[in-house]
Amino acid sequence: MKRLFYLFLVCGLFFSFGSYSENEENKPKPNLYYQPKKVTPFHQYKQQLNKKKHKQHNVNSRNKQKGKKKKKHNTPYDHQVYLAKSNDGLKWKVNASPLYQHASVPDIVRLKNGTLLIYFVDWSGQDVVKEDHYLSVAKSTDQGKTWWRTRVKILSRKGDGRAVDPNAIVLKNGKVKLFYLGNFGRPNPPNQPAKVHHIYSATSTDGITFKEDPGVRFSHPKVTDPDVIQTPLGWKMFVTEKQTNLMASSTDGKTFTLAPKPASTNGAISKTIAMSGGYRMYKCSRDGLRSQFTKDFQTWRDEGVRIKLKGGMGPVCDPGIVKLKDGSYLMVLKTFMKDNQQDRPR
Repeated sequence: MKRLFYLFLVCGLFFSFGSYSENEENKPKPNLYYQPKKVTPFHQYKQQLNKKKHKQHNVNSRNKQKGKKKKKHNTPYDHQVYLAKSNDGLKWKVNASPLYQHASVPDIVRLKNGTLLIYFVDWSGQDVVKEDHYLSVAKSTDQGKTWWRTRVKILSRKGDGRAVDPNAIVLKNGKVKLFYLGNFGRPNPPNQPAKVHHIYSATSTDGITFKEDPGVRFSHPKVTDPDVIQTPLGWKMFVTEKQTNLMASSTDGKTFTLAPKPASTNGAISKTIAMSGGYRMYKCSRDGLRSQFTKDFQTWRDEGVRIKLKGGMGPVCDPGIVKLKDGSYLMVLKTFMKDNQQDRPR
């Protein structure tokens, strides 16, 4: 019995010693050559200085980002509409403040009872409606002193996109005919190299609710901003292709055919009205809002710049002109908003 007890005791000591040896071998050996670095006041000062430099670098980087010029946008949300007045149609005085902000591509007509209507692309309600923009009409019964606006309704729409670039005329029967680009924002059809834009029209008795007319008035690649006038020489439509104003003609106002010669090559997005002895076209150009005159729509005489922006800031464009009861003229025009401030034309 004693022998068995001593045998167990020897085995226990042997296994205990073996596990102790393994644990000692697995322990990390101290580095006899490592000396911990002493942190002196000089080292503390240097560390604080490096932290300050790093912090200042981050601040400078943020300031540089803030100082970068923001990319300019060109949407109706960045535009605003002004009114301007003239006694002769040549010298204009622009109102000190815009009529509407976040608005673009305006046009104006006067009904037979003297009521004024301004049509424009409206982006002011983009936060409360699903559409980012739509057509609105502003109405005035006191020769432009006060205005109220509402949304334009176009019934029986057949266009495959949104209606933009409104242009209105008053027919002999008193109805309002609205021309517009009707397939805005749609991709190119298959096997079509350049997108063909379609100009549609709609007719209204009150100037607010329209019914789209059957068919398409005019189609051409990449044209915008129709400008239509009915004259004894027939219907004329001017459409914009970059800085060129193309002309199309019609005998019935329903089907327009492209003319071989453009009306202008140094400005576009126009409004043409009848004047004494002929017709005057107001158009956007690189140096301001210009005008040109014609008697037969074949030859044009340039009349120079009518309106330009104060200080040369940005373009002034998209004119719409109407003759008032007293013989003076009222114009609506578009300019750009700059950092939510007003760029006032003159």
